[in-house]
This record gives sequence, C-alpha cells and structure tokens, in this order.
Amino acid sequence: MMILGEVLAVLDVEFAVILPHLDERQRRLYLASEAEVLGHGRIAAVARLAEVSESAAVRGREELAAGAAPLRLASRTRKLHPRTLPGPGARQWTQSRDLPELPAESFRDWWKKNHS
Repeated sequence: MMILGEVLAVLDVEFAVILPHLDERQRRLYLASEAEVLGHGRIAAVARLAEVSESAAVRGREELAAGAAPLRLASRTRKLHPRTLPGPGARQWTQSRDLPELPAESFRDWWKKNHS
C-alpha cells in the first residue's frame, strides 16, 4: 500500500498542531496509533514526519500492543506536590518538634469502655 502525498501532508499538519501539547508517552502512543492506521511498515514514515526517532514510535507500538496501563493520578500531578514544607525554618521545626507519647489503650478500646 502506497502512502499518498495528500495523507502525508494532512499528517504533517496534524503533528504540528497536536504534538507540542503532548508529553513524551502520549506522543509515542499517538504516533504508534497513526502508524497502525496507515498500515504495516509505516513507522518510519510517521517518525520522519514527526521528527522523532523510529525507536520512539516502535516503543509506542509495543506499549499499545501490551495494553499499557494509564498513568496513575499521583504520577500525573507529581509536579504539584511540595517536596519540603514551605517557609524558612521548616526543617528546624520538623527536626525539633515533640511527638506525643503513645496512649495506654487504643481508641477502639477507649470507645467501647466509654460509649457502650
């Protein structure tokens, strides 16, 4: 099956519009899906148009074939999680705070004794 110049022109425009908005994994999966639509052996053409390595498109095809699990929410929002407490002196406070002693009985036992 021969890829027509018109199809390549449409893909070139689509890639220019869509690819800048995708992360690396999404880009691989998208390129692999486009290559699958075009048919066997079209990874090289898709990779050339998208200006990525063929190995990235092949890896995307393998991920699609394996049924790659979606990313966990935590990994998608990792950039939003603080690594340390904000503000000056946060480290000193964390190292010097006093933790309360463990109670003599568990909450469950206390509750049974006082609310039965």
